[in-house]
Amino acid sequence: MLSKDIETGFSSECLARIDTFFSKCVNKELMPSALTYIFKNGKLVHHKAFGWKNIENKEPVELSSIFRIASQTKALTSFGLMMLYEKGLFSLDDPVSKYIPEFKNSKVFLSINPNDSNFTSRPAKREITISIF
Repeated sequence: MLSKDIETGFSSECLARIDTFFSKCVNKELMPSALTYIFKNGKLVHHKAFGWKNIENKEPVELSSIFRIASQTKALTSFGLMMLYEKGLFSLDDPVSKYIPEFKNSKVFLSINPNDSNFTSRPAKREITISIF
């Protein structure tokens, strides 16, 4: 049984899993950095920085780091999807084709001929799922 911190209402073990997850993502070079901020009832209960502000110089990201965000579409879509996920309306292991049929029988790009822009591809070994991990 997980114990909940009386002040925050969150399990320290669960919060540690968040740290482990993002540390692994950065270490496996799936993402250069991540910042987590978790609020409950308007109170900050967890925040942490993972990874690099500048990968080449190994300059760590900080909680106060500022990022250029080119498009808010991804952020808003992700937020909406997480609300649906919390309600159990889909699984992260669901194939994308379950919701967007055009993704069924996807192909993987192999190479391109620079002379005429023809390319070669092959069928994907598995379907694309909602989660990339």
